[in-house]
Amino acid sequence: MNLFSSITAALAGVAFLALTCNGDCNLLSGTSSYIDTESENSITTMCAGDTSALTSWEQYQCSFIENRNGYQKCWPQRRMSTCSAGQLKGAVFLYHGYSACPNQYVELAPKLQNACYHVYLILTLGHGYTNCATDGDGCVDEPGFDIYNLSQLPTERQPYIDYVYSMIDVIKQEVDIIKTCELEARSTFDVDAMEVVVGGLSFGAPLSAATVLFSGSDSIFTKQILMSPFFGVSAGSLDKAVYKCLLNRNAFRECLPLYFEGLQFNITSVESEKLSNLVLDALSYYVDVEFLDASYETMNLFVRGILSWVVENFESISDSNTRESIQEALQLQIAWGSQCNLD
Repeated sequence: MNLFSSITAALAGVAFLALTCNGDCNLLSGTSSYIDTESENSITTMCAGDTSALTSWEQYQCSFIENRNGYQKCWPQRRMSTCSAGQLKGAVFLYHGYSACPNQYVELAPKLQNACYHVYLILTLGHGYTNCATDGDGCVDEPGFDIYNLSQLPTERQPYIDYVYSMIDVIKQEVDIIKTCELEARSTFDVDAMEVVVGGLSFGAPLSAATVLFSGSDSIFTKQILMSPFFGVSAGSLDKAVYKCLLNRNAFRECLPLYFEGLQFNITSVESEKLSNLVLDALSYYVDVEFLDASYETMNLFVRGILSWVVENFESISDSNTRESIQEALQLQIAWGSQCNLD
């Protein structure tokens, strides 16, 4: 099954609670077709004047275009369904991968549009800046990449959390507007059955997961799609060291101590062995460790699960010094490392 088939299959047949449609419709041309939201001319015209009266999504688009020297392929994109207005099946919001652009979905988006979905291609935080002329000043020159401008990419978790919360507000308003438009086009349009999907590829997958998580119990999202998710929290060159260990030794038992030592919190080799044994003993209660898929991705998801437990059960850690150390560890810079190239 190809990517499009997988996604359209995932979108099929789920109805969720309706939300109040309180946005004014600005997406229709007449009653049966949509306005042009894709062409460079329509976007630059929209963003040329006073943007205060624009919707949240439109203001978000314009804010990313500002001072980016017309680097159009990295603009956020709002692409309307090619079906008649009133026949919409849903809206899909997609986060792209690390060092990429919304253009990453340029082949997929038209297929979803032809299947009666609006497609919103989100430009993620710290991306969309013109490539650098030379290495340095926050720019990274890696094999397979242009000299990509990473100077605006946050290196702590809080800006990403703030960004996701802001995107949730943007998406909620846009969904209200979409539902209002569909009802204007067809009074019998079933807003309860409309899909609201969020997805992400690689670096975009954790942003997608956070979007669903932070949207709360009354979330508007009916589905999420995580494609080749990059769930890895580490420091410095730890990604590469763990990957090489798994590649050469093919055993969690031997590579897990390396992970704890590499966190750079003065964890000794003896302490890392104890931590590893504790984790492996707990894991062995559920599964035979020797039969685990000894891949880098499984290791990262596995450790991510441990960190999730710590976050969700933080108050159960009685020792204040330990809690402080863990909090500091959780604020650790996300290290992109060599795994991005492996993805």
